Amino acid sequence: MYASTFTERLTSAPALIDEIARQIASGERYWLLTLHPKSAPEWMDRYRALAGPHARFLQADALIAMLRAADVLVCDTSSVVPEFALQGKPVVTFRNNAVQPYMIDIGEAAALEPALRRAFAPEPALRAELDTLSAQIHPYRDGRSSERVLAATEDLLAGRIRPRAPKPANRLRKLQSRLHLRYFGPAG
Repeated sequence: MYASTFTERLTSAPALIDEIARQIASGERYWLLTLHPKSAPEWMDRYRALAGPHARFLQADALIAMLRAADVLVCDTSSVVPEFALQGKPVVTFRNNAVQPYMIDIGEAAALEPALRRAFAPEPALRAELDTLSAQIHPYRDGRSSERVLAATEDLLAGRIRPRAPKPANRLRKLQSRLHLRYFGPAG
């Protein structure tokens, strides 16, 4: 699976298009492709054009199904990275701005193929890092998380636990983030 963020200085879409096209043309792997809905129309069109017998372009609303279906994720600094890795599946990132031990980070498109080979045959150390991430993000694997949420909600409503204080609006932090990302689109 290939997914990318929309932020111009963080997206891998321009840097990886030719290598991903080459990978798709080789027919060695089947690719699921998606870009963030706010991505530049030019990149949406170019990645959509890669669809064929060895690749399919899907809209972001199919993201959950794509995460389940894919064996490996190729991405950049998108929030989908930890979501995918939470499944215990390897992630190849391109110039990620917060590289973590569970990622295989590359700095150039030519390094994609060796990184994919490593991701499809992860060494025990990488597997251990993925397990550590999963334990940190979602420590319960007993299938009873919904029961715990409902019990906590009932306790809150019954007054057995106090609600947390609301977070401050922190408009300055939001403005700083938008300035940093150079994004001034709709709020939300």
